[in-house]
Amino acid sequence: MVPHISGRCQPDWGRALTNTSPYERVLVTGATGFIGRHVVSRLRTAGTEIAAVSLHGGQIEGVRVDALDLRDREHSHAMLSELEFDAVVHLAASLPEGTDPNTMQESFDGSVASAVTIVSFCRSTGCPLVWASSSSVYGSMTGEPPVSEDQLPRPETLYAVAKYIGDVLCLQLSLETGVPASILRLSAPYGPGNRRSTVIDIFLRAALESEDIRLQGSGRRAQDFTFIDDVVDAIERALLLLPSGVFNVATGRPVSMRDLAEAVLSAVPESRSRIVSGGGADPQEDYRAFMEVSKARERFGWSARVPLVEGLRLTASAIEAGR
Repeated sequence: MVPHISGRCQPDWGRALTNTSPYERVLVTGATGFIGRHVVSRLRTAGTEIAAVSLHGGQIEGVRVDALDLRDREHSHAMLSELEFDAVVHLAASLPEGTDPNTMQESFDGSVASAVTIVSFCRSTGCPLVWASSSSVYGSMTGEPPVSEDQLPRPETLYAVAKYIGDVLCLQLSLETGVPASILRLSAPYGPGNRRSTVIDIFLRAALESEDIRLQGSGRRAQDFTFIDDVVDAIERALLLLPSGVFNVATGRPVSMRDLAEAVLSAVPESRSRIVSGGGADPQEDYRAFMEVSKARERFGWSARVPLVEGLRLTASAIEAGR
């Protein structure tokens, strides 16, 4: 059943939408992942009951996470029906652990199968959906003009193709059935608890050890890094209002690798690191992740708020604490 959303949102959203969810129980897939853990924690704090699943299961702050392989559609539908929830936040993804063709193909197959499972379940039950997509669906970006949600995606990896297939399935779901589906194209999420080796993780760990921060190429490549609190804000607000369609979730302020290194040193002021060249050629030297971000602000009141240096400082503190 699609819940009725009453009332109007307030102009000043504040940091969290505590006790404003119209849903009694929300399913979070991929709950033990980086973003999933933060989403479960936020929704739980807001008083929302959580149904959580991930491939291997586990527990997050007292919330049980059931083991579920979403690639098995028939079994997944049966189990999801037993969990009894009234909205879905889909974060599960089969991330490639390498770049060899077999690994990339397995990632693609797993992600697409999971997408089909979730979208078909929402189609059959009318359950609203918030879908975590990726800015990688746009492919190469050169910085001018900013990339809007209307631009034709040009995914360049199988992982990005799988994400785009999920986007299309969600759009089709809303178009054909009227079931709300918010597609959030997340740009480079970072923050405490990310266990994957990213450029931010590499730079911060070097700074914390006062080792040289090595730039690949000229350091001109630019990405749009979005702090995890802002990412969760976008998910929570989309869950509240469920605007159907595609939305970029980014700061709109791309940062070059050289500027990122400078920001890292500002976030770790005690570091004696130097910023040096010598990290080898950068295969994405000309990449500029410049994204239009006004649509999310206009449709559900979201914009990124955490400054880069503050986000890096919080991430560095978590690395030092072993979190």
